[in-house]
Amino acid sequence: MKNNLVLIILAILSSSQIQAQSSLDSTNTRPSFFDENAGIDSSYAPNKQDEDIMIFVEQMPEFNGDISKFIASKIKYPKDAREKKIEAKVIAQFIIEKDGSISNIEIIKKAGWGFDEETIRVIKLMPPWKPGKQNGKPVRVEFNLPIKFTLK
Repeated sequence: MKNNLVLIILAILSSSQIQAQSSLDSTNTRPSFFDENAGIDSSYAPNKQDEDIMIFVEQMPEFNGDISKFIASKIKYPKDAREKKIEAKVIAQFIIEKDGSISNIEIIKKAGWGFDEETIRVIKLMPPWKPGKQNGKPVRVEFNLPIKFTLK
């Protein structure tokens, strides 16, 4: 069964995450709109409660370990989707808190067929991250994680 499952993690968080310029300051909160170049679904409307959430910081959050291996070891291909040979791409968005915990998990590109729920389940299993920092202080950082489910 595992031989039939190939997961391609589209974003390797620790080393390939877009790095912020060191000149960014603490006013770099999420803008009121997003463009496609940022890799964020432009239909997502920001919430006024999220004003203290950063999107780029001097030191981006880091997953402790290899996120690809972690996800591959925990994720289960949804049964109905496997039977119908359905493949999908899901994009999850969540907040890495100042203490490294994860909160506010949302699916911003849904796929249905159980893919969305499985993505959320696996994100909830993640251990705490190394938090992002701005001006040497931990800050809340929004993060997007695309996952492609592919059958082989």
